Amino acid sequence: LKPSAHMLSRRYRRQFPKLLVFIKNETLPLLARVCDAAQGGAQNGGAQGAEERAALAVLGSWLDTALREISVNGCLAPPEHAEIPDFKEPDDTSDARGDDW
Repeated sequence: LKPSAHMLSRRYRRQFPKLLVFIKNETLPLLARVCDAAQGGAQNGGAQGAEERAALAVLGSWLDTALREISVNGCLAPPEHAEIPDFKEPDDTSDARGDDW
């Protein structure tokens, strides 16, 4: 979600914040309940499922920050590493003649 969020916030200025609010208010609580039920929740001392709960906390924090930034700036800033380098430079085939290359 993070890499594409800035483009979605620019393209869908009214719908994207609504989607983020829906994820925050409807989906995160559902995921937390599912995580607790799958890991045993409070019955096991809450020790199991720590990574899942941490991931949900990170997502919730990001949603809060993104919604705050959208309300102030109207859209999200591009991520720090928005420029993805090429893995392989294109081959130079300018000197190829016919099909013999």
